[in-house]
Amino acid sequence: MKIETLELDTERTLREIIALIAEKKGEQTVTLDMREFSIPTDFFVITQGDNPKQVKAIADSILEKLPRE
Repeated sequence: MKIETLELDTERTLREIIALIAEKKGEQTVTLDMREFSIPTDFFVITQGDNPKQVKAIADSILEKLPRE
């Protein structure tokens, strides 16, 4: 797979995650671009929920709706 394709897949996945967070009313979402560092991740996404139940719903939604690789 070409690097350009991987970058597009990564950015598409990031957009999907942000959309899922917004769907569950996550607040103050921040995305950190980690591609410059030598760690096995491209982006780190942080968000906030009003209570533990909402935070769990956000996490569950992401885990259920995104494909596992």
